[in-house]
Amino acid sequence: MLWLAFFLFLNCAAPLPASPQHAAPIKKKGLIEALGIGSLSASDLVDLINQRGVNFRMDYDDEEELRNSGASPAVLEAIRKHYHGTPVSQADKTSATSLLKTSRALLDAQDANSALPVVTQALTLDQDDADAYILRGRIYLATAQPKKAGVDFHIALQIAPGNAEAKRFLATADNPGSGVVTPASNGVAASSSSGLDIPSAGHTGYLGFHWGFRNGQYYVAGVLPTGSGARGGLLVGDVLVSANGLALKDFADQYVTPAKITPGMTVQLQVQRQGQPLQLQLVALPRPLIGDEALNYLGQVIQQYPGNTEAYLYRASAYEQLKNYKASLDDWNMYIRLAPQDPLGYGERAKVKTVLGDTVGAKADQDVAARLVPPSSTTPPTSPAPPPALPPGLPARIPGSAPAANPASTPAAMGPFPERWNLLQFNKNFTMRLVADHLYMQSVDSTIVADAEKTADKKGTVVYKGKWRQKNANGTFNQWNMTLKTVTPESIDGTVLTLIFSGVQVTFTPQK
Repeated sequence: MLWLAFFLFLNCAAPLPASPQHAAPIKKKGLIEALGIGSLSASDLVDLINQRGVNFRMDYDDEEELRNSGASPAVLEAIRKHYHGTPVSQADKTSATSLLKTSRALLDAQDANSALPVVTQALTLDQDDADAYILRGRIYLATAQPKKAGVDFHIALQIAPGNAEAKRFLATADNPGSGVVTPASNGVAASSSSGLDIPSAGHTGYLGFHWGFRNGQYYVAGVLPTGSGARGGLLVGDVLVSANGLALKDFADQYVTPAKITPGMTVQLQVQRQGQPLQLQLVALPRPLIGDEALNYLGQVIQQYPGNTEAYLYRASAYEQLKNYKASLDDWNMYIRLAPQDPLGYGERAKVKTVLGDTVGAKADQDVAARLVPPSSTTPPTSPAPPPALPPGLPARIPGSAPAANPASTPAAMGPFPERWNLLQFNKNFTMRLVADHLYMQSVDSTIVADAEKTADKKGTVVYKGKWRQKNANGTFNQWNMTLKTVTPESIDGTVLTLIFSGVQVTFTPQK
């Protein structure tokens, strides 16, 4: 029996060369089968792993699977120490880089659930990319899975021991109970502001997020990816309990409305995330001055994070204060494209349209804003009134303004076309999001992701081309070319949206 177990183990691991020390690394499947048979002792497994190594980096899910199969702590430690990588082809590296770009865009668009399978697929192609593990760790943090995040940050540090970004995120993952982030670490997303910091002399401070009010609670409705909120680990959907020990209304009265937040000021936020209390420490950053400084700064943020709504909100307000109402209108249009269920965008755009003389359009926007705010979401009568225009880098949306829709049910990056589409032939439901010139799709009930980039055919018709990927029972992804036709930023017409599955045309139609 021992001989049989040993044979199966080696067979699943790799063909056995002449000497064990030159054998190929062991596969996870081989380890699990050997553990299941149970005829090899833990010390035997450790010796074999020490000799041959393993061909996979053990993440949180791998460790759980191996532990459940009977792996001892000594076996798990040997696996961690003896990963032997295999060469990655240039084609796989290119594909992995493309997938990382897609995953980052989805995370920036506050769609962590869609970003996760994309970065995981990238890691199946290249296990030695520290940035991919850092990105997946960030996604795990955004979805309240700090233990999984911590494992990924540790792996990133194995690959790149001096990676400061991984160290900063690891500090947050290792202390999920308090969520406190020290000023030195700058919190989650600190590295995202690289090259965008501005001098503090002559500047007021800002925290880089805005809030809404719903069902008797203030919650975070948007976070600027380079602001103090993001650096301190604040996430869209967090319920705001207090700031520096003050109720949110009092904090707004004393600091936000009179613009008394200064660069370097520390704000202790008490929040609830998925029912769990957290304390976050935010350090105010210098607010860009109205004019070229603000426009240049926010333009760089938009270039780096095209799917994030906040920079459009702040730049639209900056343009409005400069009386460049046409440019402000363009940014509010983009904000509404990215967050079509947020009444804030319609209310602010109505003000700009009024100035431009479009009273009919302003009335239509006001009606949409009123329709999107349910009666239970109205703010308390004691809340201060909103200012006539949002200053760029406003620390928080003044209570009393139109609150954003519940982010848990309305993703910020949802496109302005129907939310759900039905794949007739395979009876699958999909979510679709439009971020800049990319369409992203994900199946609701299976591991399927797709993305397509905007282009045009020879006739000038808008066409989105990309890849469609589906995970099979063995955990690997099948991939097909994808073409989406007759798609515009405003609508997808009729039933002409098509996918090409190995030459077989499949038609989508709007779900009733």
